[in-house]
Formats: sequence, C-alpha cells, structure tokens
Amino acid sequence: MCDQPSPGSGYVAVLYLAALASIGALAAVLLEVHAEGWLALVLWVGLFCVPVGIIPILLLHAAYRTVYVFREETLHLRAGVLIGAELRYDEIATVEAAPFVSNVLGWWIRVRAISNRMTYGIVITLDSGMRYYISPSDPEAFAEALRSRARL
Repeated sequence: MCDQPSPGSGYVAVLYLAALASIGALAAVLLEVHAEGWLALVLWVGLFCVPVGIIPILLLHAAYRTVYVFREETLHLRAGVLIGAELRYDEIATVEAAPFVSNVLGWWIRVRAISNRMTYGIVITLDSGMRYYISPSDPEAFAEALRSRARL
C-alpha cells in the first residue's frame, strides 16, 4: 500500500511566504552590498542568500513529494530527496491521532516530522521514545492498517 498525500494549503502558503521573504532579503542585500563592491556581493549571495533561498524551495519540493509505503517489515517514509525514514513494525509502540501537527518536515530532539499538512495527522512512537509525525491522506484508515501490521 502506498499513500501520497496532497500538501495542506496552509502549509504551502507558509512556504510560499518564506520563499517571497527570501527573494525580498536577496533584493535588499543586493542593493545594500552592491555599493561595497563585487567581492562583498559574491560573498553575501553565496554564503547567505543562496542557502536562505534554497530552503523554502526544498521544503516545497518535499511537500509535493511526500510518500508513505507499507513494506513487508517496515513503513517507508519519504519527503523529497532529503527527508526519509524506515520504521520497523516490531519497534512501533503506539500509533495515535494528532489533530494538529506542529512539527512539519524536519528534525528535532527525539522527533522527526515527515508531514506535509499541519492538521489531521498521526504520531508514531517507537519503543526508543522517538516520535514520527506523518500526514496520510486518510489518517484513520492508515493508522488502523499500521496498527494491524505492528500488532498493536
């Protein structure tokens, strides 16, 4: 079974605003640094503007390329090219509904988020205490299928 959920409109709007803010920051830096010379301009663009501008683009790509796949012994989670995980069914302790997903696409201490929506998701807790936030198309059906595979 493979699930490719559509990203939430609120999440996409936040990413577009972040991309626009990055473009605005780039324009401001270009105008300010241009007066200091070409070397300063190249350093500012290369060290600040390009990374800041690429992050929202990578997150947008990940939002539209989120996929969850039930495999024989693992649940495969992938968002874009950078974010992914393999969860063994025998290591899953709990599968619970998450009405609001505060952690979207990212890494924190003992928390991974491979979610492209901020509402109606699932939190998967492993025996180790690690938590994974995901946002399948049909959270209830997905959670039930995962519980049956994990024998919960």
